[in-house]
Amino acid sequence: MTPDPLETARQMWADDPASRALGMSLRDLGPGHAAVAMTVRADMV
Repeated sequence: MTPDPLETARQMWADDPASRALGMSLRDLGPGHAAVAMTVRADMV
């Protein structure tokens, strides 16, 4: 069985401390594209 690319990417993302610290989340993934969401907090500006 071929692993689901989105689930694989989410698992990798979950292990990335920088992404977690910034509050980033992977929203969509497909051939040639990825969508990420991040809320800009007051301490970031």
